[in-house]
Amino acid sequence: MQRERERQIAEAERRRWAGSGWQVSPAAAERREAQSVARLERERRRQEREQTLAARKEQARAEREQRRLQQQQEAIECRRRQVAREAKRQRDYRQALAGGDYAWLLADQRQATQQVRNQMAAVQRQARPEALAELRWRQAQEIHQITEKHHAELVARAQDSWDPDK
Repeated sequence: MQRERERQIAEAERRRWAGSGWQVSPAAAERREAQSVARLERERRRQEREQTLAARKEQARAEREQRRLQQQQEAIECRRRQVAREAKRQRDYRQALAGGDYAWLLADQRQATQQVRNQMAAVQRQARPEALAELRWRQAQEIHQITEKHHAELVARAQDSWDPDK
């Protein structure tokens, strides 16, 4: 189909040159025909390249959009799991307080302390050296606050269980 169109264009040019009264040698006509065919072939290849490039760009855009949606879904699932873990931990914590399960409370304190240390270590890896002292001080403060909170809860619970007035 493309070649037929090229032949028609070449024939039309030949007729145009023949009708102008100019005498065109057969070799010149063949050269012009070859040039015309070559020009049409270049144009066809250029259009193919543009179409291929447009298709690649569209495919890349679709892939980026799909990755973005997948990341959003993963973030939502991660958040749901985190909320479920925290809710379970809160239930376990209340049960441990109510039941006087000091081993669980101490383990929870150790875990909370370790989480703070891990978070601070991640921040420290990304921090400038001059900011490390401040980060370490904050880590110590957070761990101290967690320890005081757990200690106060344990003492309060122990006093409630040993209270002779009850």
